[in-house]
Amino acid sequence: MESKEKKQLTDPIQMSLLKLPPELVCMVARHLHSLATISAFMRTNRWIYELLQHEGFLYDRVPSDRRDFILWRACAEGIERLAHAMLSRGANPTIDIRQAKSPDEIRSSIEYAADQGHAGIVEMILDHDVKIFTVDAKFYTLKRAFDWAIFKGRAQVVKVILDRSKKVTPEIAHLQSNSWSMVSISLFRDGQEEVVDALLADDRVQLIEWNLPAAAVGGNENLVRRCLKELPYSMTNYVACMEKAANLGHAGALKAILEIEGVNPNISIGYTQPPLLVATKRGHQNIVEVLLERDDTQPELKDALGWSPFAISARKGFRGIMELLWKTGQVDTGWTSATGQTALSLAAEAGHEDVVDFLLSLKAIDFDKSDLRGRTPLSLAAGAGAVGVARKLLDTGLVNSNSQDTNGQSPLAWAIMQGFPMRSSTHRDPHLVRDEKEIISLLKGTIPAQPQSPSTNNAQIKEQDPRRKEAVDRGMAVVKCLLAQKDIQPDSRDKQGDTPLSYAVRYRNVEAVRLLLSTGKVNPINKDVNGRVPVDWIAKR
Repeated sequence: MESKEKKQLTDPIQMSLLKLPPELVCMVARHLHSLATISAFMRTNRWIYELLQHEGFLYDRVPSDRRDFILWRACAEGIERLAHAMLSRGANPTIDIRQAKSPDEIRSSIEYAADQGHAGIVEMILDHDVKIFTVDAKFYTLKRAFDWAIFKGRAQVVKVILDRSKKVTPEIAHLQSNSWSMVSISLFRDGQEEVVDALLADDRVQLIEWNLPAAAVGGNENLVRRCLKELPYSMTNYVACMEKAANLGHAGALKAILEIEGVNPNISIGYTQPPLLVATKRGHQNIVEVLLERDDTQPELKDALGWSPFAISARKGFRGIMELLWKTGQVDTGWTSATGQTALSLAAEAGHEDVVDFLLSLKAIDFDKSDLRGRTPLSLAAGAGAVGVARKLLDTGLVNSNSQDTNGQSPLAWAIMQGFPMRSSTHRDPHLVRDEKEIISLLKGTIPAQPQSPSTNNAQIKEQDPRRKEAVDRGMAVVKCLLAQKDIQPDSRDKQGDTPLSYAVRYRNVEAVRLLLSTGKVNPINKDVNGRVPVDWIAKR
């Protein structure tokens, strides 16, 4: 009932308003003095709204001190009709609406329209106020709007400003525009190809030398080719650009530079590096493929430390790049670093199982070659807790599981130390005390030396950093792998007379002590060169 009564009350009013002549409706609107009442009257029905909006009654009532702000909002939202209405009623598109304190903030209406890409509104403002090109204060605002359009990639706005400025002033596209060099560099770096085309279509805009490196960083092949075509030849610039493109993995940009006659992919100038070395260090296989397609690329280039691309790939675990390099047939299989490490040693120490697999498939590699410290790939893998790598090396049957480095330490000793810090005699951690008591009991034979699960051993580890616990678990996995070898010597001595059991006691590795004693091949009272037995490494109370 209420809805029907309401409809009966409202319908006659609406019908009566619709029957009024437009002149009378406009007369009623002229006697409404506030924006709120005019707005309410316009919302009575669609016919009245369209009539009064066309006549501009609402816009005429906007106070003069509010027109600039409404224009600013219209530019932000892209409402062209509202922007035109405010401009025709005296709104200033160049005034600082926000009272911005920072020069990086948008201030005026035309700046906001340019920033948002509303080319129609920008064109409307320029057509409305020609003085914007001639008055210094207004022209400064226009240049800021031009910069915003460039930085945001608003190509249509850039075209509008350039087209309108041709007939008035040539300065808009020159260095006065808030450092054109920096603006252009950002365009090429960000790959704003459409904006660059709009700018370079104007004969007042010229490329600068730094556009090419910026384009190489951005990786836009078309922009790189345009720079190469229009800028003068510069080998220094080309070398720097090749390094940047290789570093970021932009194969298209690099290919464009390599197509220039006389460009050498192996050259380095100043602090730059050849692109093959840079791409190898970053793991960009697509760049390596582009470079190795050329006959003049040298796969065995060395960096400042004497490392080859093949060795770098082994250290970082880039098997795909290693395979590409190996297919060239120019890889030096006997390469060693300044410390005597081979590619296999580097991969083993880093724990890269897939790289080790690939290297083990190459018959020309020495699987057991030691470095200057006497560390073999197996020793390095054991010290790093890389159990997968250790298993692969042992499965070849071509490595010595009892090899000793220059200090006489075996892979087993290195694995036992993995994840354990050296303990001082004054350290009295309660968990450590528990481990010490258990180790003493094991050495004296008062408790059986049967291997247990890792969770029941090494109380000092269970409450520590999870990463350290993970390192200990990896080390113990290597210990078990080594002790499973038939030819393992678990009681070998280093140059100080220490055995793997001595290291297990010194580092309070309870599980390692259990495993070693359970083999029945170790002597718990072996003395080192100073006459100490393993139990002496535990502080006496």
